Amino acid sequence: MYHLWIKCLAAWIFLKRFNGVHVMHAKAPMYPNEPFLVFWNAPTTQCRLRYKEDLVTTVGETAAMGAAGIVFWGSMQYASTVESCGKVKDYMNGPLGRYIVNVTTAAKICSRFLCKRHGRCVRKHSDSNAFLHLFPDSSGSWCMAMPTRKNNSGFVT
Repeated sequence: MYHLWIKCLAAWIFLKRFNGVHVMHAKAPMYPNEPFLVFWNAPTTQCRLRYKEDLVTTVGETAAMGAAGIVFWGSMQYASTVESCGKVKDYMNGPLGRYIVNVTTAAKICSRFLCKRHGRCVRKHSDSNAFLHLFPDSSGSWCMAMPTRKNNSGFVT
């Protein structure tokens, strides 16, 4: 259990170093053909793990808008005890991990079949309720042009 605590502490220190990047990206304009990261605040200090609805409005929304990923962000409170660190680990290996696998798989399938591997699926209309999920209601995505590997200055349309 001691090793788990050390791993949590190391992860917390690693994430704290990204704070400057977080501020930099918050001030930078968003361009529709550049991937971006959304920093997701971890559960509260009481370790209220997020419910399914929270996952959809955070992780799901992030994927639907075409983000390249998320950063699980929190305070040192999560690594304060072996028990609290274990709860976060169980959550990441459980509900959060399963949801991320679902969304990631849906995004890969969309990219492969809808975008012909030349882009990332994003919502056609930002205010719609379309999400990248592996169930029938996941309509309304389209392909966002991404730089080609052959020519970094060109875009696939």
